[in-house]
Amino acid sequence: MRSHVRASLQKRDLRDRVHVVIYAYENGLVARHEFHPDGRYRVHPFG
Repeated sequence: MRSHVRASLQKRDLRDRVHVVIYAYENGLVARHEFHPDGRYRVHPFG
């Protein structure tokens, strides 16, 4: 598993898993969520 993760990071020129999250947000692979005090959230699309 570690070699697979390492190969994926190298392929995309990413240093670590934190950079994977940044990459995902910048490329629209995950949605942003707005959290509310009551525990519910709304999904905000990119754009």
